[in-house]
Amino acid sequence: MKTIRFIIVALLILLAGSIICILLFFLIYGEIADPHSYSASQNVKESKKIGVFIQEYKIDNIQVIDTNYMFPMESAWMEKGWYQDLTKSGKNRIPIIDSTARSKIVFELKKASKKDFFHTNNYLNRWVIQCQLNSSSGGLWGNEVVLTGITYNQDTIPFVINKLQKPYDYSKENAIPLFTFDLLRKVDED
Repeated sequence: MKTIRFIIVALLILLAGSIICILLFFLIYGEIADPHSYSASQNVKESKKIGVFIQEYKIDNIQVIDTNYMFPMESAWMEKGWYQDLTKSGKNRIPIIDSTARSKIVFELKKASKKDFFHTNNYLNRWVIQCQLNSSSGGLWGNEVVLTGITYNQDTIPFVINKLQKPYDYSKENAIPLFTFDLLRKVDED
């Protein structure tokens, strides 16, 4: 009787392991991944090319609070909320504009080495960009920091870049300001 129980338990473990392996395979190769993966463009050119670009911002009024750090932002723009439809094309991602999603501000970071403090591997863990209007801190997409939930109709939007004393604690007591800066709405010269 013990042998039969042992065989049944072993088969169940083998079956569960097989199912997990199959699911991991499909998730890794995109076959059953979330078909609506919200995204951000890598730069202004790509944002315009795929039809999600709204406007570009000028990074201005940079105040260096701690001179031990170099300002990490390369550029900033606003784009429509969109996601990548993976169901129709496999790994070839097709952008779909989502009229129900909020617009977002995308910050392109300067190229950084893993030794640099402002690296995407430690964003939200060691440092964070926060909008001073409502403390939004956003998330990451590739080499970009993406913020949603901000009222974007202002001509000037103030931000602060904070170093975090404790990982993932965004309270004012835990945040050490390194830079403040403004995003100014750019006027098209076209």
